Amino acid sequence: ARQLAVVIFANLSFQPCNTTSLVCPELLEILVAAASSTNDDTKMNAITSLGNLCRFEGNNSVLANYDEGAVIRVLSHVISSNRSTSNDVRTSAARALLKLTRNSSVSWWDKHGLTLDLL
Repeated sequence: ARQLAVVIFANLSFQPCNTTSLVCPELLEILVAAASSTNDDTKMNAITSLGNLCRFEGNNSVLANYDEGAVIRVLSHVISSNRSTSNDVRTSAARALLKLTRNSSVSWWDKHGLTLDLL
């Protein structure tokens, strides 16, 4: 059921509709867990969904009301897991993380315990 939810949301998040109304803490928990999956297809679908959510509306992240830190941590982990994850999945995770942080200052990175050399 979780895999199905990830695939459905990955497809929905490509649509030009407002996906913000579909986001809830439970869905983010599923996506974050799926992004840590050992299955690359599951991981890619989850990261695609997270990447589509890592956008800004005005100056606010769509994920601002949720645990943005959990999303950042899982994306960072995927990027750094070079032996167990395909390059395509790692590239998607890097793109999602860059989208999430594109309007951020270095102090923002420090606040979340990340370093710029991660990417």
